[in-house]
Amino acid sequence: MAYRRKDSPYWWVKYTDASGKRTDRSTGTTDRKEAQALEAKWRLEAHQMRQWGVQPEHTFDELMVAYLKATSDTMRDPERATYAIQRLRPFFTGRVM
Repeated sequence: MAYRRKDSPYWWVKYTDASGKRTDRSTGTTDRKEAQALEAKWRLEAHQMRQWGVQPEHTFDELMVAYLKATSDTMRDPERATYAIQRLRPFFTGRVM
């Protein structure tokens, strides 16, 4: 079930991940229906990983956004990474990695 935290404008969800750990995760969206759709997707991926060992598929774009979010605080030159990603996009955008 999606919920809002006082310290965030985004919807958050709670679910059990593939390792069996209870997880609170930001959806990164202010739209409740989109947050609920993300929650359903993440629950399905976790179930498939637990039951059948199926790894979720991610596109180049999804991975690059996640990479930038995860490393933006520790990167020496975030603009350099953004430039490199922009150069790679014409070749890899939309492809499953």
